[in-house]
Amino acid sequence: MASSFLRIFSKIKKIRYAFHLTVQYFIDFVIPNGIKKIRINEINIKEWQEFLVKAKPILELLQAKNKKSKIVHIANKIIDHHFILFGKEFSFFPEQSTIFGSYQKINWHHDPSTGSEFPQTDWYRLVRKNLPKGSDLKYPWELSRFQHLILLGQAYADTNEEKYTLEFINQIMDWIESNPMRYGINWSNTMEVGIRAANWTIALLYFQKSRHLTKDFLKQYLKSIQEHGNHIYRNLE
Repeated sequence: MASSFLRIFSKIKKIRYAFHLTVQYFIDFVIPNGIKKIRINEINIKEWQEFLVKAKPILELLQAKNKKSKIVHIANKIIDHHFILFGKEFSFFPEQSTIFGSYQKINWHHDPSTGSEFPQTDWYRLVRKNLPKGSDLKYPWELSRFQHLILLGQAYADTNEEKYTLEFINQIMDWIESNPMRYGINWSNTMEVGIRAANWTIALLYFQKSRHLTKDFLKQYLKSIQEHGNHIYRNLE
């Protein structure tokens, strides 16, 4: 009798979970369209600019122990899209693009350790059910954490060369374009989403005086940060 009850209870749980996923999937088709209507106005931008000024002392806590020449060397490697992932350097071969001028797009869904490609259009709750055989999703996750943006910021602080600002901006815009909200491997883990939002915010502190930090960029940036926040709120771990 008890075993029959447990089987029935287990089936009910599975049905409830399937129903929950179905509803969530439907909502995620509606919500992105609604988010497109989010408008970042002048007040939002001004509030963020004031926040950047107040938060700048945080950078003192992140003062790198590396020599200036080493930071610049690593930052230049990042501009060439050579990244250190788990102690090993990988080159992310560019895709052809005419959107970013001389900037070459990064494949944010690539596992360089195996050469695998992760699906870009799969819903974030199901994408891990369709992983390439032998692939390691930690590699695109690690790259999409954007910890390397801190090094770009430190190089900019040391040299005042705007090429680091442009790379910062282009990588964020590239990532936003290549990773629609709640689709693909880079939305499938809430902790990763939170780390990315934190690194974007900290890195922005370094570039706040750059002339390239335009209102148009800040609008796209703030919209994506809000999407990150909404996603974390709805997918607490």
